[in-house]
Amino acid sequence: MKYEMNKVGLFIFILCIAAGITDLGMVVLGGVNGSISSYVVSIIGPQAPVVVFVTGLVAGHLFFPMRQIFPKEDK
Repeated sequence: MKYEMNKVGLFIFILCIAAGITDLGMVVLGGVNGSISSYVVSIIGPQAPVVVFVTGLVAGHLFFPMRQIFPKEDK
């Protein structure tokens, strides 16, 4: 089975990589207060806390899923 990425998916992927590199550069050069997430929380957060909550919720579910823990069975 061959998987291909369409142009929109490729554009979004490149945009996310560019945002990550930019954010890393801002943190290295300007400290943690220069990051994109710090900007969103401090500027957009007080006016629209739902935006910050939903973004964190979606990112948490996509990138940090909880793994199921099964009890060990004694045999």
